[in-house]
Amino acid sequence: VKIGRLTGDPTADFRTEGSSITPSDPALDNVTLDAKTMSTLVIGSMEWFQDADNADNIVEQAIAKAFAEELDLIGLYGGVGSGAGSIDLDDAKYPTGVLAELLAVSGAPNVLGASSGTTATNGTSITAASAYNEILDTIFTVRDGNEEPNALIWSSKMARKLAKLYDSTYQPLRAPQDVADMQRIVTTKIPSYTQGTLTTATDVFAGDWSQLLIGQRLEITIQVLTERYADNGQIGIVAHWRGDFALARPSAFAVFKALQGA
Repeated sequence: VKIGRLTGDPTADFRTEGSSITPSDPALDNVTLDAKTMSTLVIGSMEWFQDADNADNIVEQAIAKAFAEELDLIGLYGGVGSGAGSIDLDDAKYPTGVLAELLAVSGAPNVLGASSGTTATNGTSITAASAYNEILDTIFTVRDGNEEPNALIWSSKMARKLAKLYDSTYQPLRAPQDVADMQRIVTTKIPSYTQGTLTTATDVFAGDWSQLLIGQRLEITIQVLTERYADNGQIGIVAHWRGDFALARPSAFAVFKALQGA
């Protein structure tokens, strides 16, 4: 599936009465969504499925959680092979996520901190005197591109690090208004890793998340396999999802790499 994308905005200018209008064409291209398949298989005993009144609910919730976590991971890190701890998702079977899309932009201007082409080899430490500076830089990098971020996505360790900062009177540090006004979303799929001498490095994503396209070819589909595992008295449940990710406007996103978490 191809979706049209605006890569360069038209411009406007004032003119004198009766003068000609200078043409200003927008730059356009296409985003191609190529469906990739995600699957999971759950196997349980026939007796457990028969005897547990809430068996269906438990399995459905477990599958939903597994799919949600994988979509979080791939949406952020799909296509990234190194530079975020043990993450190695540089394989054609994965959709391309936000970070890989931003790194593919010439010079990667929207990737801050320890990333390709920068010198922050030991990550970036957070101190009480300038606790939110890097978070603000990530937010304003998006705004520098004439976009407006609507949420931060970070790990629980990043959220914990900032929540446990205090001033000289032992009062919790108040977040700057630009951070306080932002929706802050925690996901367990943003890793904590070692960057040089920094052993608690993690990443922070800011963006207008309406500009992250999720194309869905096949919604979550569940099949019950009653015959395949029958000789062991078991039942299998297999689930599939097919889809892809793309950035409608890469300038609407920024990432700060290897920032000190808890």
